[in-house]
Amino acid sequence: MKESLWLNKYPILDEKHADALETEAGINEFGQEKIPRSAAEEKAYKSYVMKQRIEAAAYHLLGQRIAEAANDSDSAIKHSAMYNMHCKALGVDPIAVPPAEINDLLNNKVVKAYKFRPHRADLYAVNSAKEGSDPKSGG
Repeated sequence: MKESLWLNKYPILDEKHADALETEAGINEFGQEKIPRSAAEEKAYKSYVMKQRIEAAAYHLLGQRIAEAANDSDSAIKHSAMYNMHCKALGVDPIAVPPAEINDLLNNKVVKAYKFRPHRADLYAVNSAKEGSDPKSGG
């Protein structure tokens, strides 16, 4: 993954996020707070990182639940470890009930950890359903 920098000093996940960061920094600088530009940029960046961490925590919590349901303990452990790291960075107890920000992402299906992928052999099922033939015959 190519690293993008905002203002040549703040790492961001996608170059497209730079515009929103610039807008937020401008609001911090010229809005009600009227803080110096450097402080406005730093505040905007901290807010950006927090939002990304909340989204990542929700992603990993959902991934952990899906992996556990699929009896994939290795993936569940990895998701759990990442969830714990993000929660601790956010100042949240990873063992407690997830905070509202994380639950909102989960409940509103904003975060998707699983996406349907067809299997190549599904072609046989689709074809036999179209033709009305016996699926056991393979045709």
